[in-house]
Amino acid sequence: MSQSDQLSAELAIAVAQLVSELGRSAATDALRTCLLTVCDRAACGDVVFTEIDGTLCANDQAVDAPETALKPLIAALQQHGVAVLSIEALASPKELLLMANMLSEPSSGPTARLDVRAHQLGCWHVGFTMHSEREAAMASEEASASGQPRATVSSALACATPADAITFAQGLTEQLQSHALEKDVVQCTHLLLDLLRMEHHTAALGESAEEIGAVWSATFDQLASASILQLVAQLLPSSDMPRADVLAVLQRAGDSGAGALIARLIGESGRVERRALFDAIVEMGAGLPLLLRSLGHPTWYVVRNAASLLGAMKATGAEAGLVQTLGHADERVRLATTTALARIATPAACAGLNAALRDRAATVRHRAFRALLTLGGSAINAAALGDALELERNAGMQRELLAALVATRSTDAVQRMVKLCSPSSRGAFPAELRVSMLEALLQLRPTTAMPLLRMAAEDRDPAVRRRARELVAKPVAAAARETAGATA
Repeated sequence: MSQSDQLSAELAIAVAQLVSELGRSAATDALRTCLLTVCDRAACGDVVFTEIDGTLCANDQAVDAPETALKPLIAALQQHGVAVLSIEALASPKELLLMANMLSEPSSGPTARLDVRAHQLGCWHVGFTMHSEREAAMASEEASASGQPRATVSSALACATPADAITFAQGLTEQLQSHALEKDVVQCTHLLLDLLRMEHHTAALGESAEEIGAVWSATFDQLASASILQLVAQLLPSSDMPRADVLAVLQRAGDSGAGALIARLIGESGRVERRALFDAIVEMGAGLPLLLRSLGHPTWYVVRNAASLLGAMKATGAEAGLVQTLGHADERVRLATTTALARIATPAACAGLNAALRDRAATVRHRAFRALLTLGGSAINAAALGDALELERNAGMQRELLAALVATRSTDAVQRMVKLCSPSSRGAFPAELRVSMLEALLQLRPTTAMPLLRMAAEDRDPAVRRRARELVAKPVAAAARETAGATA
């Protein structure tokens, strides 16, 4: 099992346990312990859980865990009609607790849909997709595929020459101007959608319709101005038009379409609307130039949103801008940026994650460390791990950082271990960790460790002194046994 699959399984088990504890109204200490475990595992990376006929999958792989350990989570997903549960690495403890609490509650019918409630409660980084929503989306796609073209499209297809198409396009331009003056958002969008369909239909006819197709393309480009696209973007969180149709128009407009959504996201205050806009931008995968420029915006949440979008889009090429954003004054921005680099996961992004190991905020350092552990291999830099270890004050994280540093078995690791084990660093770490450092250095470079062990044998801390003397005595005893064997 890969490290990523292992972490996903541990998260599933932790969520199942938290749901179970909440369902039976467990004591505060038990809930806190479960929640801390969920938070720790969730921070390791985005996970999408799906439940299919009683089997739980994480990122399209069956979760390798005992059925009894997963049962509370599977039962809760089935009870509430949840097809997909997505947990992002950025999810806060509050979001994760709300998620588990909603799953632990009895189902109250369609008025208590978890996806709607999650948005209303501000769960940006935890999402539910209901079985009913999936089925409706599939039905909508089937209906769209088999539907008849609108009258406008049929009339356009009757154009025999480019001149006919130009005349027809002039009429469409006048219609759009009229709809725009009346602020008729639906009709504006329908007209652009018709042009898009006309493009597709003429393209299917091949070279014989190439010139006419060019007229429809040019007309779309002319009519899809910034002001019109802003009108189209208003439809996205509403139900006045199918989401797929609105997205198709904006997608055809490219960066301009994405720009309309990004502008709306900046000014939108509603939680549900913001999430719908965010998801649409990610789905489009456009607007990278604007997002990169937004990393320098003076408002912190604009920068955070841009970083989150770049990460969700896995925007290779954005690494340099994101690495620069790691110097932002707001910790929330740096945390979102670290998560974005983890999602992009290129060598340049890994270099940024190693830089984040030196961040002044523990939350950022921990997120970067978890991401690097998940990526594995040569992603972790020994020098950066050493710096993180010197900054760290959490005992459990200190042990993990030390283990990762030793695992690199590099020259940089040895040099940093020498510094950490020297008398000048004795006040920076607890006795237990200092002993672990001495043992690790002895394992990596026995000859380098011996002088430091002899100095530690006179340390003022009794635990360090006792263990150092034991370690010094072991090589001496081993050498004596080898000498005795050779003499015999």
